[in-house]
Amino acid sequence: MKRIPLLISCLLIVLIMILTSCVQKDSPSTDPMPDESPKETASPPQTQSDVIIRLGMQFQEDSVMAVYQAAKEKFEADNPGAVIEFVLQERDLYDTIGLPTLLDGKNSPDIYFEWAGQRLIDRRAEGYLAPIPEMQGEWKEMFFESAFSGSTFDGVPHMVPQSTDISVMIWYNVKMFEELNISVPATWDEMLAACEKIKAADKIPFAVGNKGFWPAGNWGGHIISRIVGEEAYSKALMGESDFNTPEFAKAMDYLKELGIKGYINDDMSALTDEEAGVLFYTGEAAMYPLGNWVVADMNANAEEDFLADYFNLPAITGGKGDQTSVMGVNTGHVINAKTQHHDLCVAFLKVFSSTENLISMAQQGYLPPAKGVVTTENADALMVKMMDETLAGTGTVVAPPDTGYNLEIANNLYEAIAKALTGQYDSTEVLASLDEANAHLR
Repeated sequence: MKRIPLLISCLLIVLIMILTSCVQKDSPSTDPMPDESPKETASPPQTQSDVIIRLGMQFQEDSVMAVYQAAKEKFEADNPGAVIEFVLQERDLYDTIGLPTLLDGKNSPDIYFEWAGQRLIDRRAEGYLAPIPEMQGEWKEMFFESAFSGSTFDGVPHMVPQSTDISVMIWYNVKMFEELNISVPATWDEMLAACEKIKAADKIPFAVGNKGFWPAGNWGGHIISRIVGEEAYSKALMGESDFNTPEFAKAMDYLKELGIKGYINDDMSALTDEEAGVLFYTGEAAMYPLGNWVVADMNANAEEDFLADYFNLPAITGGKGDQTSVMGVNTGHVINAKTQHHDLCVAFLKVFSSTENLISMAQQGYLPPAKGVVTTENADALMVKMMDETLAGTGTVVAPPDTGYNLEIANNLYEAIAKALTGQYDSTEVLASLDEANAHLR
């Protein structure tokens, strides 16, 4: 007789487990990404009637996220019932398979961060890029005309500009240069001489984190363009000509020399760009070839007394390219053509691209291509230097391989550059393999 209460208890436990399982299955969830789930989303909707506007982008420093948060709060105050939700991914994931997977997912972002050029052409062909005809009059005129290069189709803007990124500049430790009596190099040979002094002082000349391939890929791409010339660089990346030529072999030999002489950290392929930054900020490395966004990272992670400056890639004697060229690309936010809330997306982007907000972005190391934003009153001296000297001092802006050209060819080139920088491969063989990998795209 005592078995009856026990049996009833067991049945009750089973029933509770079944009910709990049902509740869990019916609970809302975010779409998982390969190797990475969207994280740190904005506050959940207040009521079931709230409209959620999802914004996809890379993880940002806290100071940069504060700018996004301020825009979110203003937008939500101006648009009751609408909520901005940030969908953040690691940089290397977002830049490669992360964003496409997000766009293909069940809860595709309504707004997302992108680079102008080939990537936008691809997004448009895939059906994920909406025109923004509302961007006209005062809104459009607040930006420089160059801000819309690579993002205007059929005469209509398709991206709200955020920054003109200088993808490659050589950051250097000012104190270390002074202690080693090194002047800012004006030529490639002067830079190699500086590397010898740095290495002799038991320091790493260049800190490179190439786990995602693009950091060394951009740097190497700029070096290649300086040697072979912008036209040859562009044709090869568009699949119109071979890489395996004497000019490209010469360029790869320049990269190979950096590896042979030990001018780059041995664990380059194992580090992310942020981890390489630690080598630079802690004084283990003298130089750090990366873009203007280093300012925000430096402000967040370097000691207060750490002093850095930058120089553009030095001139390479005999190079066929413009020896004052800058590698750069326009970036910004675009609207998903599949969103059901286009008007709200436009409303948020108007808030985010306000002069006040863009000044805040400039103070975090960005270069908003807007009038009256990057000035001595509003921005760090380094940012003003980038805008007034680096960008204004060149007639040639070279697009990074992975934003201005076919992404598969760019990735194949990045792998070839990574091999060259180890100093262990024959340049002609590397280029022959590169052409073979690209053969089906010709």
